Amino acid sequence: MKYLMSAVLIVLALLLALGCAQRQEDAAKLEREMLGQDTLADTAVDAATVPPEMTPVDAAQTTPPEPEESASAEITAPVGEGYTLQIASCPSMSYAQYLIDKFENRGFEPYMTSAVVDGQTYYRVRLGQFEDRAEVEKLKAKIEDMYSIVGWVDGYSN
Repeated sequence: MKYLMSAVLIVLALLLALGCAQRQEDAAKLEREMLGQDTLADTAVDAATVPPEMTPVDAAQTTPPEPEESASAEITAPVGEGYTLQIASCPSMSYAQYLIDKFENRGFEPYMTSAVVDGQTYYRVRLGQFEDRAEVEKLKAKIEDMYSIVGWVDGYSN
C-alpha cells in the first residue's frame, strides 16, 4: 500500500510538472508571436518584404504575416464612458492588425485606436469596453495569466 501511494504521488507530480511546462511553453510561444519572433513555417519571408518600420534581427523569424487584402484595419473609438484593456501599442498599423486578427481567432473582440506621441503615430490594440474597473481588471488578470501579456487599463469618455 505504501508503494502504491508513492507511485500515485509520483505520477501526480509528473502530471503537474508536465502541465506547468506546457503552459509555460504556450505562454512563451504567444510572447514570441506578440513580439513577431515566432517562426512561420508556412510563410516564406525575405528581407525585401520586411516593412520599413520594423527593424528585425532576422527577417525570417521576426516578420508577422502581412494582413490579407480583405482585412481592413479600422481605427475606432469607444462611445460613452468606461474602461478598456490595452494589450499593445505599436508604430506599425499592419502589425496592430495582425494582433487584432490573432485575438479575434482566440475569441476576443479587439479594436484599434491611434495616438500621436512626439510626432509618431502609435496604433493601440485594445480589448473590451467596461463600465466597472473591476471587470476590466479581471480581464487583465486573465490575459496576463493566459498569454503573459501585461495589459494597461485605460479609461475613456466621450
